[in-house]
Amino acid sequence: MKIKNLFHAFHSGADKNDVSSTDAEWTEPESIQNVLMEVHPLPVNHIPEPYRDWITDVAERMQCHLDFVAVAAIVLTSALIGSGCGIKPKQQDDWLVIPNLWGGLIGRPGMLKTPSVGEVMRLLKPLEASAKKAYDADMARYLADMEVYKATREAIKAELIKRKKQELKGKSAANSLETSALTEELHAASEPVKPVWKRYKTNDPTVEKLSELLAENPRGLLLRRDELAGLLASWERDGRDADRAFFIEAWNGDGSMTIDRIGRGTIHVKNLCVSIFGNTQPDKITPYLYQSMCGKDNDGLFQRFQLMVYPDEPSNWRLIDRPANESAIH
Repeated sequence: MKIKNLFHAFHSGADKNDVSSTDAEWTEPESIQNVLMEVHPLPVNHIPEPYRDWITDVAERMQCHLDFVAVAAIVLTSALIGSGCGIKPKQQDDWLVIPNLWGGLIGRPGMLKTPSVGEVMRLLKPLEASAKKAYDADMARYLADMEVYKATREAIKAELIKRKKQELKGKSAANSLETSALTEELHAASEPVKPVWKRYKTNDPTVEKLSELLAENPRGLLLRRDELAGLLASWERDGRDADRAFFIEAWNGDGSMTIDRIGRGTIHVKNLCVSIFGNTQPDKITPYLYQSMCGKDNDGLFQRFQLMVYPDEPSNWRLIDRPANESAIH
């Protein structure tokens, strides 16, 4: 008797003694296979048209998966937009969603995760260089203006002290009016505003330092980690329990935060918006995936990595040695 027939016989109310043991012989057990299902490749026509030529060019030259380049490019775009754009899913409701994205690449060592992402992040270099150049120029002017400001205040204060002494000696009633004018001039002298270095990404900040950077860059920042598992592990260290909650809130992109510390004082973050992107290996990320579904860490943090890909290993690698398609970038 087949196993299926035996099952039906028992559940139909038949006497189990009527079923011959020889009829119920089990076949040879088969080992349980832990095999991943095939992953369909990313169709080229699913890539946004403005990115298509550039992404396919990078993937071909690097001989890496199209998924690697495409996901990195989309997350980078999300980081550059930051909190500067919102989407209202409903026509009448005022519900606003910031399209902030987290992503990552999963693959064994040697699958060219880092080089492919490096090609994408290379687009940030001109922006970062321009921002640093502007900051250096603004800082030079600021330091010069600060010297003028300090000298002006010291001169006014010295004159005030001199005239106050004359008033106390009763030498001239007019000195009282002049003293008032100098006092007003001292109050009117405004301290130069320290320039802000426009930042686009950071790599390994503490939450405290990241808060300072976000206060200066309200549009948001990209947190780029070459090893994503290291970032996840840092959120589990003793004394860093609040870090996990910080990043969960930073994913939303539309909140604000005021942090009060004795040493650092008060830091107000107008727009708490952080994009995250990194690489990792399957064996390193699997425990976190399990915990996010069945363990104590099922707080939705891991699910926020909406653009995390784990493509099959390429089977048709070939050497491509040609210049980049610069027209596709511009």
